[in-house]
Amino acid sequence: MFPEYDVYHPRLMKNLENPSAHFDPFFCNFVEHNFNVFASGYKCKVKINTLRTMEAKDNWHVHRNRWLDILRAAHGSTGLDHYKLAGLLTFWLRRRIVVETIVPVPYPTGLGIEPDYLSPLQLSFIKSGNEICSFLLGYHLCVRFELDPPRINLDDFFMPDEFIESAGTMLHQKEISPDGLYMLFKGLFLHMSPGR
Repeated sequence: MFPEYDVYHPRLMKNLENPSAHFDPFFCNFVEHNFNVFASGYKCKVKINTLRTMEAKDNWHVHRNRWLDILRAAHGSTGLDHYKLAGLLTFWLRRRIVVETIVPVPYPTGLGIEPDYLSPLQLSFIKSGNEICSFLLGYHLCVRFELDPPRINLDDFFMPDEFIESAGTMLHQKEISPDGLYMLFKGLFLHMSPGR
């Protein structure tokens, strides 16, 4: 069974639907837990900024409701697909820069981070960790909700480090709209199927 805050937990969307503008410990724990799962692949740990994370959540809810109102008026839609939800979430987590600190593990000895000690992957993550984690969270939401959960094996949806690093760099250097992120996620899954 997946931990309560894990992106693959069966009740995740129900838990994320809390529209409260007040402090939401579930959302903060959800972001920090999953960001640290992703950071561990880079031999790093992250700490999120709670205030900026709550601002990202509030903006995600407002933007999501605005999109839903437009789609409801135009097409009678009752909900957003998960590509749109993932694009919006990625956009706001990236824009609010929710990662406060990134620490390589194990932390190098000495007074500061020693570049010679760190791998190229760690150096890349230290530069664009917030963007990489925001992108990966959106990607994994798509895997979780758009594909058949009983068949999920994350190895089937392997994404090369080079692509993830490029996505992180792009999000770090450019302002990519929620529509652009929606199309990116949708495009990643157009021809992707388990076992490919």
